[in-house]
Amino acid sequence: MLRLFLFLALLGLVALILVGRVSDMRRRQARVERTAEPLSSSGESMPPPPGNNHVLAPDSIARLSVRIQLTSETYRHYLDSLVQVTDSVVRHWPVADAPIWFALIPGGTPDFKPEMPGEVRRALDAWSPLALGLRLLETSDTAQATLLVVWTSSLPERAGVTNVTWDRAGRILRARVTLATRDPTSGEPLTDQARRAIALHEMGHSLGLPHSADPGDAMHPVTAADRPSDRDLRSIRLLYSLPTGWIGMGERPPQGP
Repeated sequence: MLRLFLFLALLGLVALILVGRVSDMRRRQARVERTAEPLSSSGESMPPPPGNNHVLAPDSIARLSVRIQLTSETYRHYLDSLVQVTDSVVRHWPVADAPIWFALIPGGTPDFKPEMPGEVRRALDAWSPLALGLRLLETSDTAQATLLVVWTSSLPERAGVTNVTWDRAGRILRARVTLATRDPTSGEPLTDQARRAIALHEMGHSLGLPHSADPGDAMHPVTAADRPSDRDLRSIRLLYSLPTGWIGMGERPPQGP
């Protein structure tokens, strides 16, 4: 019994030390800046964005702290997939004073309708970017925009696709969203409700959200939602409360070519 008591006391002492270190790391995370090269599907070389200190410290305890947050209370959010399904990288736009300029490029298909840009604007607003610390401003200058939305008649096996470029520290640098105007299976024009649901879903991806396994969420792969669910909103708020970066254990695996 004495040995058991001493063992439990030692475990408690170690836990207190770990909690203290995690708290200290959280206080210092806002001051930690990592040098990072951007990762892009196109292989372009891009400079990291200035002025963002919301980056995960390269410390195993700090990473463990984030993993614990992502894998607890999963009935309230679906960000556990960042650990269990994807590449264990927390990605979102830098939360800073600089705005995110977005551009909506009309046309691209004979099915384009004047109301389609408004559907995208409402979808962006539905994710409450200001509550996340993001300022989204519209521009007609595609060279200035870091979030670009275009339309096309059809896409293979899907009605929307979002391509996101981020740096090694998980900071999103830019995103391009392509929205189809026709159903990928039937080839028929999408209904207004379907277009709104797809716009909402793809805008969630453009802000960094992964898929949800719950059909009631806007981020479910097959969704008819015209507004984010409570789980959607809790998930994106949690995402933007976390520092970006790799949260795996051990040594970070090398990046691909």
